[in-house]
Amino acid sequence: MPLSGNRLGPRQRYIYETDDLTIAYIITTDQDLAVAGTGTGAGAPDVYDPENPPAGVTVCPAPRRFTPRQVFIQDAASGARKNLICFSSTADLYAASQPQTVTIDTLDFTTTGRKGEKLSF
Repeated sequence: MPLSGNRLGPRQRYIYETDDLTIAYIITTDQDLAVAGTGTGAGAPDVYDPENPPAGVTVCPAPRRFTPRQVFIQDAASGARKNLICFSSTADLYAASQPQTVTIDTLDFTTTGRKGEKLSF
């Protein structure tokens, strides 16, 4: 029996902001993991709409061997761990210097660390 907060759910495509302000990637992830604080500032990430792409930005799939910036979270009660993709370098969860609390599927997770993006070629 899967733990609450530890199930795969519907997936959605989101816009991942790179350090180059003219390029953005399309990242697909579970909708439950696109929480407030992983987009710009305290917001949720922007859903990719091919009919209405962001102006002045080239949107393309992420290159091979690309690892997005992430925040690691853990539930103290069950021990469940997850990685949250931070779709902006200004995301509150990514920029925080102290542990933060995130609620996913009724479970409260605490941030335990972060990792920057990586591109190997």
